[in-house]
Amino acid sequence: MKARWNFSSSLFVLILVLAHVSLASAREPRGRAPESDSSALDQRIRSIRARNPITVPFPDAITSEPSQTPRIEIYNNTGSYLMIYFRGPSPRQVRVRPGASESVVLTAGSYEVAAEVDDPSVLPFFGLHQYDREGYRLGFSIRPTPR
Repeated sequence: MKARWNFSSSLFVLILVLAHVSLASAREPRGRAPESDSSALDQRIRSIRARNPITVPFPDAITSEPSQTPRIEIYNNTGSYLMIYFRGPSPRQVRVRPGASESVVLTAGSYEVAAEVDDPSVLPFFGLHQYDREGYRLGFSIRPTPR
C-alpha cells in the first residue's frame, strides 16, 4: 500500500508541476521582445521611419469592448517574412511567416507600429495606433507600384 501511495503522490506532484508550467507559458505573451532588445527595437523603428515608409494599415477592431490587454491578430498576406515592431507601453516585436498569422497581447495605449518584410525592394510600414479594445485584426499585403 505504501508503494501505491508513493506512486500516486509522485504522479500528483508531476501533474501539479506540468499544470504550473502550462499556466506560466499561457500567461507569457507571444511575440514578446526580450528586455535587452528594447534599444534594438527603438533603433529598428528609427531606421524604418528614416526610409520613407508607407502607412501601416489601420487595424480593424473585432469588438467594441474596452480592454487593458488588447489582443492583436496579425495577418501576413505577403510572400515574405514580416517583422512587426510595437513601441509603446509594452514594446514587442513579432515575426510572421508568409501567408500566416500570429497574435500578440499588448498593454492598452498608444503605439508606434513599424513593419518590414525580408525583401529589400519593398518599402517598410510605419504608423501610430491606439489599442484599447479587446481585439484587433491587422493585415499586411504588398501591391506593386505603378510605373
